Amino acid sequence: MDFSRLDANGDGSIDKREASRMRGLSNTFSKADSNRDGKLDQTEFSAAQSMMK
Repeated sequence: MDFSRLDANGDGSIDKREASRMRGLSNTFSKADSNRDGKLDQTEFSAAQSMMK
């Protein structure tokens, strides 16, 4: 699933609830959230995808 499909509310970031829609993303969410704001931007999302491989 790509970033824009996960970003259900269109705010430009993925929160934990939105992340739960993608298998494995919840497990890497905290590690990928590099600025610790509780959401993933596109760069952090790409990092999370790399961690999931």
